[in-house]
Amino acid sequence: RTQPLIQWYKDDKPLSAFEQNYTINSVQPNDRGSYHCRATSVAFKETKVSNSASVLIQGLIQLKVDLRSRGRRRRQQNQSTDFIDQVNALLSGTELNIQSGNITLKSDIISVSSLPDTPEDVLLVTTLTQTNTSAPQLSALLVAPLREAVQQASQVINQPLEVDQIVRYDGCPAEITVCGNIDSVMWPETEIGSTSKRPCPCGFNKNLFNDLGIIATRKCMGNFETGARWNFPECSICNLTGTTSSLCKLVDIDSGAQLASALVNITNNTQELKTEDLALSTVLLEVIQISEIQEDEQVTMDILGAVDQLASAPQDSIKSSQKNTNSSSRLLNILQIVTKNVPLEENQTLNFFGEAFGLRVQTIMVDPETIIVPDLSKITNSIIGNSNMGSPLADIVLPGSAIPNSSALRISAALYTDDTLFQQRNT
Repeated sequence: RTQPLIQWYKDDKPLSAFEQNYTINSVQPNDRGSYHCRATSVAFKETKVSNSASVLIQGLIQLKVDLRSRGRRRRQQNQSTDFIDQVNALLSGTELNIQSGNITLKSDIISVSSLPDTPEDVLLVTTLTQTNTSAPQLSALLVAPLREAVQQASQVINQPLEVDQIVRYDGCPAEITVCGNIDSVMWPETEIGSTSKRPCPCGFNKNLFNDLGIIATRKCMGNFETGARWNFPECSICNLTGTTSSLCKLVDIDSGAQLASALVNITNNTQELKTEDLALSTVLLEVIQISEIQEDEQVTMDILGAVDQLASAPQDSIKSSQKNTNSSSRLLNILQIVTKNVPLEENQTLNFFGEAFGLRVQTIMVDPETIIVPDLSKITNSIIGNSNMGSPLADIVLPGSAIPNSSALRISAALYTDDTLFQQRNT
Protein backbone atom coordinates (compact mmCIF):
# COMPACT_ATOMS: atom_id res chain seq x y z
CA ARG A 1 0.00 0.00 0.00
CA THR A 2 1.43 3.38 -1.01
CA GLN A 3 1.93 5.83 1.87
CA PRO A 4 0.67 9.37 1.33
CA LEU A 5 3.08 12.25 0.85
CA ILE A 6 3.08 14.47 3.93
CA GLN A 7 4.06 18.11 4.13
CA TRP A 8 4.04 20.18 7.32
CA TYR A 9 3.37 23.92 7.37
CA LYS A 10 3.95 26.67 9.87
CA ASP A 11 1.86 29.82 9.39
CA ASP A 12 0.98 28.47 5.91
CA LYS A 13 4.67 28.27 4.93
CA PRO A 14 6.11 24.83 4.09
CA LEU A 15 8.60 23.26 6.50
CA SER A 16 11.29 20.70 5.79
CA ALA A 17 9.20 18.13 7.60
CA PHE A 18 7.66 15.16 5.81
CA GLU A 19 6.98 12.61 8.56
CA GLN A 20 3.64 11.67 10.05
CA ASN A 21 4.51 13.41 13.32
CA TYR A 22 6.22 16.76 13.74
CA THR A 23 8.20 17.13 16.97
CA ILE A 24 9.69 20.24 18.56
CA ASN A 25 12.27 19.04 21.08
CA SER A 26 13.02 22.37 22.74
CA VAL A 27 10.50 25.10 22.12
CA GLN A 28 11.99 28.50 21.31
CA PRO A 29 10.22 31.83 20.79
CA ASN A 30 10.43 31.51 17.00
CA ASP A 31 8.64 28.14 17.20
CA ARG A 32 5.40 29.85 18.09
CA GLY A 33 2.84 29.71 15.33
CA SER A 34 0.03 27.78 13.69
CA TYR A 35 0.92 24.30 12.37
CA HIS A 36 -0.91 21.94 10.04
CA CYS A 37 -0.05 19.19 7.61
CA ARG A 38 -1.20 18.18 4.15
CA ALA A 39 -1.36 14.52 3.09
CA THR A 40 -1.53 13.68 -0.61
CA SER A 41 -2.31 10.28 -2.04
CA VAL A 42 -0.60 9.89 -5.41
CA ALA A 43 -2.52 6.72 -6.22
CA PHE A 44 -5.95 8.19 -5.53
CA LYS A 45 -5.01 11.78 -6.46
CA GLU A 46 -6.57 13.01 -3.24
CA THR A 47 -5.32 15.56 -0.72
CA LYS A 48 -6.48 16.11 2.84
CA VAL A 49 -5.53 18.95 5.17
CA SER A 50 -5.40 18.55 8.93
CA ASN A 51 -6.81 20.95 11.48
CA SER A 52 -4.44 23.65 12.68
CA ALA A 53 -2.69 23.51 16.05
CA SER A 54 -1.13 26.55 17.70
CA VAL A 55 2.13 26.52 19.63
CA LEU A 56 2.26 29.20 22.32
CA ILE A 57 4.71 29.89 25.14
CA GLN A 58 3.06 30.86 28.38
CA GLY A 59 4.34 34.13 29.79
CA LEU A 60 6.07 35.24 26.59
CA ILE A 61 4.73 38.28 24.78
CA GLN A 62 6.07 40.60 22.10
CA LEU A 63 5.51 44.34 22.15
CA LYS A 64 5.82 46.71 19.22
CA VAL A 65 7.45 49.87 20.53
CA ASP A 66 7.59 53.07 18.52
CA LEU A 67 10.99 54.14 19.87
CA ARG A 68 12.32 57.45 18.57
CA SER A 69 15.33 59.65 19.10
CA ARG A 70 14.12 63.21 19.63
CA GLY A 71 15.62 65.97 17.53
CA ARG A 72 17.07 63.67 14.86
CA ARG A 73 16.01 62.84 11.37
CA ARG A 74 14.84 59.41 10.44
CA ARG A 75 17.74 57.00 10.70
CA GLN A 76 19.11 55.07 7.79
CA GLN A 77 19.10 51.30 7.99
CA ASN A 78 22.77 50.98 8.98
CA GLN A 79 22.42 53.72 11.62
CA SER A 80 19.30 52.01 12.89
CA THR A 81 21.16 48.73 13.31
CA ASP A 82 23.84 50.33 15.47
CA PHE A 83 21.20 52.12 17.47
CA ILE A 84 19.19 48.93 18.04
CA ASP A 85 22.33 47.08 19.09
CA GLN A 86 22.98 49.75 21.71
CA VAL A 87 19.44 49.69 23.01
CA ASN A 88 19.38 45.88 22.98
CA ALA A 89 22.59 45.71 24.99
CA LEU A 90 21.17 48.10 27.57
CA LEU A 91 17.65 46.72 27.89
CA SER A 92 18.20 42.95 27.56
CA GLY A 93 17.99 41.37 30.98
CA THR A 94 16.22 44.39 32.47
CA GLU A 95 13.58 43.48 35.02
CA LEU A 96 10.29 45.36 34.89
CA ASN A 97 8.36 45.05 38.15
CA ILE A 98 4.67 45.82 37.91
CA GLN A 99 2.37 46.33 40.87
CA SER A 100 -1.21 47.18 39.88
CA GLY A 101 -3.87 46.52 42.45
CA ASN A 102 -3.90 42.79 43.09
CA ILE A 103 -1.71 42.10 40.04
CA THR A 104 2.00 41.52 40.56
CA LEU A 105 4.16 40.84 37.53
CA LYS A 106 7.85 40.52 36.89
CA SER A 107 8.93 41.01 33.29
CA ASP A 108 12.39 40.19 31.94
CA ILE A 109 13.28 41.80 28.60
CA ILE A 110 14.79 39.11 26.39
CA SER A 111 15.72 41.02 23.27
CA VAL A 112 15.19 44.18 21.26
CA SER A 113 15.30 44.11 17.46
CA SER A 114 14.33 46.36 14.56
CA LEU A 115 11.29 45.76 12.41
CA PRO A 116 12.40 45.53 8.77
CA ASP A 117 9.71 47.72 7.24
CA THR A 118 9.82 50.46 9.87
CA PRO A 119 13.33 51.08 11.27
CA GLU A 120 11.92 53.55 13.77
CA ASP A 121 9.92 50.75 15.42
CA VAL A 122 11.49 48.06 17.53
CA LEU A 123 10.22 44.63 18.49
CA LEU A 124 10.74 44.03 22.16
CA VAL A 125 10.37 40.47 23.41
CA THR A 126 9.67 40.04 27.10
CA THR A 127 8.74 37.14 29.32
CA LEU A 128 6.37 37.47 32.25
CA THR A 129 6.86 35.53 35.47
CA GLN A 130 5.52 35.48 39.03
CA THR A 131 2.00 36.25 37.93
CA ASN A 132 -0.31 35.95 40.92
CA THR A 133 -3.46 36.59 38.93
CA SER A 134 -4.61 36.89 35.34
CA ALA A 135 -4.14 40.25 33.63
CA PRO A 136 -6.44 40.85 30.65
CA GLN A 137 -4.27 43.59 29.14
CA LEU A 138 -0.66 42.65 29.81
CA SER A 139 0.87 45.14 27.39
CA ALA A 140 -0.96 48.03 29.09
CA LEU A 141 0.61 47.06 32.43
CA LEU A 142 4.10 47.16 30.89
CA VAL A 143 3.82 50.67 29.43
CA ALA A 144 4.92 52.68 32.48
CA PRO A 145 7.89 50.53 33.60
CA LEU A 146 9.04 50.15 29.99
CA ARG A 147 9.05 53.91 29.48
CA GLU A 148 11.14 54.25 32.63
CA ALA A 149 13.63 51.64 31.39
CA VAL A 150 13.96 53.41 28.03
CA GLN A 151 14.55 56.71 29.79
CA GLN A 152 17.36 55.19 31.83
CA ALA A 153 18.89 53.72 28.64
CA SER A 154 18.64 57.14 27.05
CA GLN A 155 20.80 58.64 29.77
CA VAL A 156 23.43 55.93 29.36
CA ILE A 157 23.89 56.39 25.59
CA ASN A 158 23.49 60.16 25.97
CA GLN A 159 20.81 60.23 23.32
CA PRO A 160 17.27 61.44 24.12
CA LEU A 161 14.79 58.65 23.45
CA GLU A 162 11.02 58.69 23.65
CA VAL A 163 8.36 56.01 23.40
CA ASP A 164 5.51 57.17 21.18
CA GLN A 165 3.44 54.01 21.37
CA ILE A 166 3.49 50.52 22.84
CA VAL A 167 1.13 47.87 21.47
CA ARG A 168 0.93 44.10 21.57
CA TYR A 169 2.66 42.52 18.54
CA ASP A 170 2.00 38.79 19.00
CA GLY A 171 -1.57 39.35 20.08
CA CYS A 172 -4.36 41.75 19.26
CA PRO A 173 -4.50 44.74 21.59
CA ALA A 174 -7.54 45.73 23.62
CA GLU A 175 -9.87 47.77 21.46
CA ILE A 176 -13.32 49.33 21.55
CA THR A 177 -15.55 49.08 18.49
CA VAL A 178 -19.17 49.83 17.73
CA CYS A 179 -21.10 46.58 17.66
CA GLY A 180 -24.72 46.58 16.59
CA ASN A 181 -27.02 49.53 16.93
CA ILE A 182 -27.00 49.92 20.71
CA ASP A 183 -23.55 50.45 22.17
CA SER A 184 -19.85 49.67 21.80
CA VAL A 185 -17.92 46.52 22.75
CA MET A 186 -14.62 46.33 24.60
CA TRP A 187 -12.53 43.56 23.03
CA PRO A 188 -9.87 42.31 25.46
CA GLU A 189 -6.27 41.64 24.52
CA THR A 190 -6.39 38.33 22.63
CA GLU A 191 -3.82 35.78 21.49
CA ILE A 192 -3.17 35.09 17.80
CA GLY A 193 -5.55 32.43 16.50
CA SER A 194 -8.02 32.90 19.35
CA THR A 195 -11.57 34.18 19.04
CA SER A 196 -12.85 36.71 21.53
CA LYS A 197 -16.51 36.38 22.51
CA ARG A 198 -18.41 39.27 24.04
CA PRO A 199 -22.11 39.52 24.93
CA CYS A 200 -23.93 42.05 22.81
CA PRO A 201 -24.14 45.34 24.70
CA CYS A 202 -27.37 46.32 26.35
CA GLY A 203 -26.86 48.80 29.15
CA PHE A 204 -25.70 47.88 32.64
CA ASN A 205 -26.29 44.12 32.55
CA LYS A 206 -23.25 42.81 30.67
CA ASN A 207 -23.95 39.11 31.23
CA LEU A 208 -27.63 38.93 30.31
CA PHE A 209 -27.12 38.37 26.60
CA ASN A 210 -24.20 36.07 27.35
CA ASP A 211 -26.65 33.75 29.17
CA LEU A 212 -28.96 33.92 26.15
CA GLY A 213 -26.18 33.20 23.64
CA ILE A 214 -26.51 36.62 21.98
CA ILE A 215 -22.78 37.02 21.54
CA ALA A 216 -20.54 38.99 19.20
CA THR A 217 -17.26 37.40 18.10
CA ARG A 218 -13.97 38.64 16.76
CA LYS A 219 -10.91 36.63 15.78
CA CYS A 220 -7.31 37.67 16.27
CA MET A 221 -5.56 36.95 12.97
CA GLY A 222 -1.96 37.28 11.75
CA ASN A 223 1.19 35.40 12.76
CA PHE A 224 4.24 35.82 14.95
CA GLU A 225 6.44 37.07 12.12
CA THR A 226 4.35 39.93 10.76
CA GLY A 227 2.31 40.58 13.87
CA ALA A 228 -1.30 40.20 14.94
CA ARG A 229 -4.30 41.95 13.49
CA TRP A 230 -7.93 41.99 14.43
CA ASN A 231 -10.48 40.59 12.02
CA PHE A 232 -13.73 42.46 11.49
CA PRO A 233 -16.12 41.83 14.40
CA GLU A 234 -19.13 39.64 13.70
CA CYS A 235 -21.88 41.72 15.24
CA SER A 236 -24.91 41.07 13.07
CA ILE A 237 -26.61 39.31 15.98
CA CYS A 238 -26.28 42.56 17.97
CA ASN A 239 -28.39 44.54 15.51
CA LEU A 240 -31.29 44.56 17.91
CA THR A 241 -34.61 45.71 16.57
CA GLY A 242 -38.17 46.23 17.72
CA THR A 243 -39.00 45.52 21.34
CA THR A 244 -35.50 44.42 22.34
CA SER A 245 -33.95 47.63 21.08
CA SER A 246 -36.56 49.71 22.91
CA LEU A 247 -35.99 47.78 26.14
CA CYS A 248 -32.24 48.33 25.99
CA LYS A 249 -32.85 52.07 25.86
CA LEU A 250 -34.62 51.91 29.23
CA VAL A 251 -31.56 50.89 31.22
CA ASP A 252 -30.56 54.50 31.91
CA ILE A 253 -33.92 55.42 33.48
CA ASP A 254 -33.54 56.00 37.22
CA SER A 255 -37.20 56.57 38.09
CA GLY A 256 -39.11 53.39 38.96
CA ALA A 257 -42.39 55.03 37.99
CA GLN A 258 -41.11 55.98 34.54
CA LEU A 259 -39.52 52.56 34.05
CA ALA A 260 -42.67 50.63 35.02
CA SER A 261 -44.85 52.81 32.78
CA ALA A 262 -42.48 52.42 29.82
CA LEU A 263 -42.37 48.62 30.26
CA VAL A 264 -46.18 48.44 30.07
CA ASN A 265 -46.16 50.38 26.80
CA ILE A 266 -43.26 48.50 25.19
CA THR A 267 -44.43 44.96 26.04
CA ASN A 268 -48.08 45.41 25.10
CA ASN A 269 -47.69 43.45 21.85
CA THR A 270 -47.44 40.20 23.75
CA GLN A 271 -47.35 37.78 20.81
CA GLU A 272 -44.21 39.47 19.46
CA LEU A 273 -42.24 39.10 22.69
CA LYS A 274 -39.06 37.02 22.30
CA THR A 275 -36.88 35.17 24.79
CA GLU A 276 -34.50 38.09 25.22
CA ASP A 277 -37.44 40.49 25.70
CA LEU A 278 -38.71 38.51 28.67
CA ALA A 279 -35.25 38.18 30.18
CA LEU A 280 -34.46 41.87 29.79
CA SER A 281 -37.86 43.01 31.04
CA THR A 282 -37.45 40.86 34.15
CA VAL A 283 -34.08 42.48 34.89
CA LEU A 284 -35.58 45.94 34.47
CA LEU A 285 -38.49 45.14 36.80
CA GLU A 286 -36.04 43.93 39.45
CA VAL A 287 -34.30 47.31 39.35
CA ILE A 288 -37.37 49.12 40.70
CA GLN A 289 -36.84 49.90 44.37
CA ILE A 290 -39.23 48.63 47.06
CA SER A 291 -39.49 52.17 48.42
CA GLU A 292 -40.97 53.31 45.10
CA ILE A 293 -43.62 50.57 45.30
CA GLN A 294 -44.49 51.57 48.85
CA GLU A 295 -44.92 55.23 47.91
CA ASP A 296 -46.92 55.01 44.69
CA GLU A 297 -49.80 52.62 43.96
CA GLN A 298 -49.57 53.41 40.24
CA VAL A 299 -46.08 51.92 40.18
CA THR A 300 -47.61 48.73 41.56
CA MET A 301 -50.33 48.65 38.91
CA ASP A 302 -47.81 49.23 36.11
CA ILE A 303 -45.57 46.45 37.42
CA LEU A 304 -48.52 44.08 37.59
CA GLY A 305 -49.53 45.10 34.07
CA ALA A 306 -46.04 44.46 32.73
CA VAL A 307 -45.80 41.06 34.45
CA ASP A 308 -49.22 40.10 33.08
CA GLN A 309 -48.14 40.98 29.53
CA LEU A 310 -44.88 39.04 29.91
CA ALA A 311 -46.84 36.04 31.21
CA SER A 312 -49.03 36.28 28.09
CA ALA A 313 -46.06 35.95 25.72
CA PRO A 314 -45.77 32.92 23.39
CA GLN A 315 -45.16 29.69 25.28
CA ASP A 316 -41.85 29.02 23.49
CA SER A 317 -40.48 32.40 24.53
CA ILE A 318 -41.52 31.88 28.15
CA LYS A 319 -40.04 28.37 28.32
CA SER A 320 -36.77 29.43 26.70
CA SER A 321 -36.40 32.47 28.95
CA GLN A 322 -37.11 30.38 32.03
CA LYS A 323 -34.56 27.79 30.95
CA ASN A 324 -31.80 30.34 30.31
CA THR A 325 -32.38 33.06 32.90
CA ASN A 326 -34.99 31.69 35.33
CA SER A 327 -37.24 34.59 34.35
CA SER A 328 -40.59 32.99 35.22
CA SER A 329 -39.51 32.22 38.77
CA ARG A 330 -38.17 35.75 39.10
CA LEU A 331 -41.46 37.22 37.86
CA LEU A 332 -43.31 35.28 40.55
CA ASN A 333 -40.88 36.67 43.10
CA ILE A 334 -41.59 40.19 41.80
CA LEU A 335 -45.33 39.57 42.35
CA GLN A 336 -44.62 38.54 45.95
CA ILE A 337 -42.59 41.70 46.56
CA VAL A 338 -45.34 43.87 45.08
CA THR A 339 -48.20 42.32 47.10
CA LYS A 340 -46.15 42.66 50.27
CA ASN A 341 -45.27 46.32 49.74
CA VAL A 342 -48.17 47.92 47.84
CA PRO A 343 -49.42 50.90 49.88
CA LEU A 344 -52.79 49.97 51.45
CA GLU A 345 -54.67 51.46 54.37
CA GLU A 346 -56.71 49.39 56.80
CA ASN A 347 -59.67 47.65 55.11
CA GLN A 348 -58.44 48.89 51.73
CA THR A 349 -58.36 46.48 48.76
CA LEU A 350 -56.28 46.38 45.59
CA ASN A 351 -57.69 44.41 42.64
CA PHE A 352 -55.84 43.57 39.44
CA PHE A 353 -57.49 41.61 36.66
CA GLY A 354 -55.28 40.74 33.69
CA GLU A 355 -55.11 38.24 30.85
CA ALA A 356 -52.74 35.79 32.57
CA PHE A 357 -53.62 36.24 36.24
CA GLY A 358 -55.83 38.09 38.69
CA LEU A 359 -54.66 39.43 42.02
CA ARG A 360 -56.47 40.69 45.10
CA VAL A 361 -54.67 42.24 48.05
CA GLN A 362 -56.52 43.44 51.16
CA THR A 363 -55.71 44.58 54.67
CA ILE A 364 -58.28 43.54 57.27
CA MET A 365 -58.59 43.96 61.00
CA VAL A 366 -57.74 40.87 63.00
CA ASP A 367 -60.74 39.43 64.83
CA PRO A 368 -59.83 38.04 68.25
CA GLU A 369 -61.61 34.81 67.39
CA THR A 370 -61.26 34.15 63.64
CA ILE A 371 -60.00 35.51 60.33
CA ILE A 372 -61.89 34.78 57.15
CA VAL A 373 -60.25 35.17 53.73
CA PRO A 374 -62.35 37.46 51.48
CA ASP A 375 -64.48 36.13 48.64
CA LEU A 376 -62.23 35.00 45.75
CA SER A 377 -65.02 34.75 43.19
CA LYS A 378 -64.38 38.30 41.94
CA ILE A 379 -60.95 37.25 40.75
CA THR A 380 -62.36 34.12 39.13
CA ASN A 381 -65.19 35.97 37.41
CA SER A 382 -62.91 38.66 36.06
CA ILE A 383 -60.49 36.20 34.47
CA ILE A 384 -62.84 33.48 33.30
CA GLY A 385 -65.74 35.79 32.58
CA ASN A 386 -68.26 33.55 34.34
CA SER A 387 -70.66 35.97 36.03
CA ASN A 388 -72.75 33.06 37.40
CA MET A 389 -69.96 31.97 39.69
CA GLY A 390 -71.07 33.57 42.90
CA SER A 391 -69.81 31.41 45.75
CA PRO A 392 -66.25 31.63 47.06
CA LEU A 393 -63.72 29.02 46.02
CA ALA A 394 -62.72 28.48 49.62
CA ASP A 395 -62.85 29.94 53.11
CA ILE A 396 -59.75 29.79 55.28
CA VAL A 397 -60.31 30.11 58.99
CA LEU A 398 -57.39 30.88 61.29
CA PRO A 399 -57.34 31.57 65.03
CA GLY A 400 -56.53 35.15 65.87
CA SER A 401 -53.62 33.96 68.01
CA ALA A 402 -51.83 32.94 64.78
CA ILE A 403 -51.23 36.63 64.03
CA PRO A 404 -49.17 37.84 66.99
CA ASN A 405 -48.55 41.51 67.77
CA SER A 406 -50.66 42.80 64.90
CA SER A 407 -54.06 44.41 64.68
CA ALA A 408 -54.25 44.23 60.87
CA LEU A 409 -53.47 41.50 58.39
CA ARG A 410 -52.59 41.76 54.71
CA ILE A 411 -54.09 38.96 52.65
CA SER A 412 -53.30 38.35 48.99
CA ALA A 413 -54.84 35.84 46.62
CA ALA A 414 -54.01 35.17 42.99
CA LEU A 415 -55.53 33.05 40.25
CA TYR A 416 -53.57 32.10 37.12
CA THR A 417 -55.09 30.99 33.83
CA ASP A 418 -52.41 28.29 33.40
CA ASP A 419 -49.17 27.00 34.91
CA THR A 420 -46.86 28.88 32.52
CA LEU A 421 -45.00 30.77 35.24
CA PHE A 422 -44.63 27.67 37.39
CA GLN A 423 -42.60 25.54 34.99
CA GLN A 424 -39.36 24.30 36.43
CA ARG A 425 -36.01 25.54 35.25
CA ASN A 426 -34.10 22.92 33.27
CA THR A 427 -30.59 24.19 33.98
